[in-house]
Amino acid sequence: MRFPPLLFLCFNSIFCFGHADTTSIKNHLEKITKTGQYRNHQNIDQLNKVANYIKQDFLNYSDSVSFQEYTVDGKIYKNVICSFGTENQQRIIVGAHYDVCGNQEGADDNASGVVALLELARQLQTQKLSKRIDLVTYTLEEPPYFRTEYYGKLHPCKVSVRP
Repeated sequence: MRFPPLLFLCFNSIFCFGHADTTSIKNHLEKITKTGQYRNHQNIDQLNKVANYIKQDFLNYSDSVSFQEYTVDGKIYKNVICSFGTENQQRIIVGAHYDVCGNQEGADDNASGVVALLELARQLQTQKLSKRIDLVTYTLEEPPYFRTEYYGKLHPCKVSVRP
């Protein structure tokens, strides 16, 4: 996958802010993957527990954290949005999904991406930014909703955010 040079430079500088907290990263990965049920679309209670965990951690670093709820097949699913530099007009959205396909822990796909966003939030908290950065964790990225109108990744652009 190729990234535009500006985006690469932006994230290259973001990750140079400080050192990663590897203990925290390991703890986050365990909390997200070692759950009572699998984080798939059928286990809405487990997805909500993970969404709540993500939101609580984001709140350690930003005052601008919210759920973005949407309904699919009578169930309410949640994206979690954490924003930095909200006074800026230009926006960068960085996302990762927290659901899994089938019955697996899903560390590689995609708890590791969510953990990277949690670590990025920690590093962004003290930065003066020239652009708004929204860190979005979303669900319903996996089948049977992948590439459908219910795909959680599509909702940050479509649905208004509620605190």
